[in-house]
Amino acid sequence: AVFRDASALNHACAPNASLSFCQGQLSVVLGRDLEEGDEVRISYLSPRALLAPSKARRAALSTGFLFRCACVRCTSNEILDAPIVDAAAEALARGLVDD
Repeated sequence: AVFRDASALNHACAPNASLSFCQGQLSVVLGRDLEEGDEVRISYLSPRALLAPSKARRAALSTGFLFRCACVRCTSNEILDAPIVDAAAEALARGLVDD
């Protein structure tokens, strides 16, 4: 892999980190403080795809990455979307990320 360490990061639909690519260097940017033992997780989906309901996200991950997402956002019966959706929508609106 070109970016061996980054390619080992697992997915979550409520990621605690993102990838930033600048001047040929890939950085992992944490979105919040982590507790000891927390796993760094990124989203394999585009910000727009993160706005989709869990059924659509799971279908995209199954088709594109060959796994069924079992993250807390996809498996919980609680409504966990608000902060993630707000952050993704804001990033899209401000042009901070490509779709």
